[in-house]
Amino acid sequence: MRLPTIARALLLLVSVTVACARATPTPAPSAASGGDCCLDDGRRIAERHRVAAISTRRFTHAQLWGALEPVTRSPAVRVTPIGQSINGRPLRAITVGSGPSTVLLWSQMHGDESTATMSLADILTWFTSTGERDALRDLLTSRLTMVLVPMLNPDGAELFQRENALGVDVNRDARRLATPEARALKALRDSIQPAFAFNLHDQNARTLGGRDGNQVGIAILAPAADAEKTYGPVRATARLVAARMRDVLEREIPGRIAKYDDTFNPRAFGDLIQQWGSSAVLIESGALPGDPEKQRLRRVNVIAILTALQAIATGGYRAADPATYESLPTNDRAAVDLLVMGGSVVLPGKEPMRVDVAMNYEDALRGGTLRVREVGDLSAVAALDTIDASGLFLHPAPGMLTGEGNGRWLRINALVQLSLRRGREENSILVREVVGTTRPRPTPETRSTMFGMIGKITALPGQRDALAAILTQGASTMPGCLSYIVSRDLANVDVLWVSEVWESEASHKASLALPSVREAIAKGRPLIASFETSARLEPVGGHGLVPTR
Repeated sequence: MRLPTIARALLLLVSVTVACARATPTPAPSAASGGDCCLDDGRRIAERHRVAAISTRRFTHAQLWGALEPVTRSPAVRVTPIGQSINGRPLRAITVGSGPSTVLLWSQMHGDESTATMSLADILTWFTSTGERDALRDLLTSRLTMVLVPMLNPDGAELFQRENALGVDVNRDARRLATPEARALKALRDSIQPAFAFNLHDQNARTLGGRDGNQVGIAILAPAADAEKTYGPVRATARLVAARMRDVLEREIPGRIAKYDDTFNPRAFGDLIQQWGSSAVLIESGALPGDPEKQRLRRVNVIAILTALQAIATGGYRAADPATYESLPTNDRAAVDLLVMGGSVVLPGKEPMRVDVAMNYEDALRGGTLRVREVGDLSAVAALDTIDASGLFLHPAPGMLTGEGNGRWLRINALVQLSLRRGREENSILVREVVGTTRPRPTPETRSTMFGMIGKITALPGQRDALAAILTQGASTMPGCLSYIVSRDLANVDVLWVSEVWESEASHKASLALPSVREAIAKGRPLIASFETSARLEPVGGHGLVPTR
């Protein structure tokens, strides 16, 4: 890391930022300065400006910056080197806008927390798009100077691990500044002196909000600046911005927003940046049903970030109610993926023992192998899915056991291979099996709310493929959509079948108001000869459909 070069780059960034701020008068209020921002705008921007080259949670530094290459060539942004990672990967900040208020946003300081990185890429693509005027974009770029660091820990991203190449959690290096990544962020913050800062992360996907709450989609926090958690002017301002974010997000992911733990951490960047005088907000992306690659949460982050930026640009956050933030349910505890309750485990040659068994998938979002996490009295343990094994006997397969002499041990972290039987004998009636690749079954909550449809569409002669392309465009970004499949009929060259599964019928109805859906309907209608709904359904689960709480 060559400090003189980086210092010169940061000095250039500061001089450009200050010059732009002085040269730009406060514009007249625009259409984006009031009204219902930024739910619809956020949805529109996330759909139309999605960076298609990044479609999964795992991507490298080279892949990110390759996808952002059109952005970096735009005259609407300024790209500034701010340092290098331990393994020599360049760290860059992208500045957009020339307004008097400076906002710093950074993402992926933990290498395996990439949701907001995807969102920042989409937002930057929108900022640099050409063509029709956009009132919200004009507002933000005239009133704010936004400095974005899309990937602070590229070495961690290379292996999709939390820590950097030295094994250090960069977010615990704000005080000592031992790592080049932490030094780069601190130097950038000191050079631009942002009024606001956004620390963008992913949290445990199994986290529940409130004691009996849902799996958390987004957790937000105005971090404490001291151990007493006092609210001075800086933190109080951050709380108002967070309150405004909640107001909007409750309409996108109702009941899935929580407050992160606000215990002061003197080593963490969010806490210390608040202490250093920038109103900081933490955004943690958790999990949503049917979103293993977090593409829905990618859009939710776009909505959250734009909501915050608009509130700052207009001063609208000042009208927010602090109680909206304070009344958020807290991140309560992490659930296990699967809990087998009420059964008795049978070890060879031993009396059955009444215990519960908790299990987790290899990946909380994508599933994979299922392993034993804990055994015992787990009546107080929260679970995303529960099997009632009352009165049954749990027979572990030999692969779950370790033997030595006459002893047998049930291994924690063993690949799950359980047979649930009526009796203690190995040949008693088998009720069900739970094996290492079992997918979670729907809970009663999701079973009662899911909604499905199967429709038959006949295209005009020769137009079936063109119609299919229109119908599938943007399908992955519809809120509440768990599955959307367009198939060709093998017996009729003009017929398509569309099968859909939604979190609820309300989610399906709401999708019809999305700009992308309305646009697809307008484009597709001239190609359709006839349409009929063959069935309305209540899905109960199955392979590939994994609703969660």
